[in-house]
Amino acid sequence: MNSIEETSQQLNPGSHLLSTIQKINSVQMLLGSFQKNFRTENKSAVISDNETTDVTKINFTGQHTDIAYVSMDNLTVDKIKSCCNDDENLYRNVQEAFRQAESDGYITLDADGTYRLTRNGNDHINSASFIEQFEKDQKNFICNSRYKNTAVVQLKGDDTDINIFRYVDSFNLDQINSADIGKTSEIREMVELWQKYGFVDIDNNGKITATEKCKNYFYQQDVNHITPDISLKKITTDNFDHISNAVQSAQKATNTVADTVTAGVNKGISAVVELSKQGIQLLDTKAQNMGSKI
Repeated sequence: MNSIEETSQQLNPGSHLLSTIQKINSVQMLLGSFQKNFRTENKSAVISDNETTDVTKINFTGQHTDIAYVSMDNLTVDKIKSCCNDDENLYRNVQEAFRQAESDGYITLDADGTYRLTRNGNDHINSASFIEQFEKDQKNFICNSRYKNTAVVQLKGDDTDINIFRYVDSFNLDQINSADIGKTSEIREMVELWQKYGFVDIDNNGKITATEKCKNYFYQQDVNHITPDISLKKITTDNFDHISNAVQSAQKATNTVADTVTAGVNKGISAVVELSKQGIQLLDTKAQNMGSKI
């Protein structure tokens, strides 16, 4: 140990690292509100009591860049385990990343089980290369785990929207989002027509599921080689930046999730949905077919 400062100093992260963490957490919070709590009736997104609104909350990935969180919290061994949410594989990876970082001289572990950044560690996590890698690790982890089977779909309010059920087992009316109130009404009216003519069932909570009649309709389309018309894309590391930038731009004008949605993120996005197994296979097949044509 060279000095107390080097072995126990805990400094706040630089502005670039902090803004990156805030951006990533903001996008996650936004997507979560889309999926669970969005209300089209009053255009407000409600974060439930058991969900955090802390934009600097810890999101471990099991990569070296997880040591960034040492700079903004009294990060203990016990807290690391808690933040891994009973994911033993993730916990082991985080432990190994921290042990290696300690060996490399970036962090130290106090007698009370609290991690501290060394001076070299503080310089390291605020370097441009570290921040760039931190963002990559976070996006990859989020898109390949938390939102692995999540997609954004654009609904038009016409009969082509029924094709959403080629990709999802169900979705909820509360997931529909549009800055255009008139377009939202068209979509809801179309859903009511689907129900009227027996293509979908809607329960008391607004959950919409396709009936056998709807599935037979898809079969007839396929037999007649009719190409389904719907715009749907999985959330990936490639489009995560686009969503992130939209969130950042929107948050300059508002501090509420609902206004953030209407201010910039909803362009071309009408609903965030969970893909069915069939939907995942269909998208994978399309991607393979496109790849074979290149």
